[in-house]
Amino acid sequence: MPVHEVESLYCLPSVVAAVAQHLGKSASFNTASYVARIQSSISVTERHKVVIERWKLRVEGPLLGLIGDVASRTADLDATLADIPRVFTASEWGFSPHEILVDEKTLIEAAVPNGTIEEILEYMPGKSLISLAGLAVGLSKDDYRNLVNAALAGTDGLGQLGEQLDAALAPMLPPRFAPPSRHAPIEP
Repeated sequence: MPVHEVESLYCLPSVVAAVAQHLGKSASFNTASYVARIQSSISVTERHKVVIERWKLRVEGPLLGLIGDVASRTADLDATLADIPRVFTASEWGFSPHEILVDEKTLIEAAVPNGTIEEILEYMPGKSLISLAGLAVGLSKDDYRNLVNAALAGTDGLGQLGEQLDAALAPMLPPRFAPPSRHAPIEP
């Protein structure tokens, strides 16, 4: 399952559940209510911003191609000037910015806010959702993120949480290389 950005990984229910277990809050952590809180937190404005950003990424390349085609015509500028109206007539393009926007709007509105958590985390930025992950286990956004980071870094006393987080993130990330502990002898 892809995610929108690395911060979205903090919001995976399996990651939040591992932290809840570590903090002794497994009984109070409910995946369904956590997902519902994520779903209800996404505003129409945030959803529309994602639609526009995805649309922009899809039309930028073809539009730059049109500009590049015009820019490469240096032999006869008068002919280039005369051809610009045709080049920039949308009906002449091999793509439709309108159709692309409709496609992106349809995709995002089908997935957010009522889609699965996987769909939501694939399309919506995780930065704005981390605070909800922390809230689900009774921590501030920064304390939650610091705890997850420390456990993944192998901080003493967090080994079991680190293993649970590794397992929760395994489907999302390539295998990790962990250098030997600084306390363990290095073998030649």
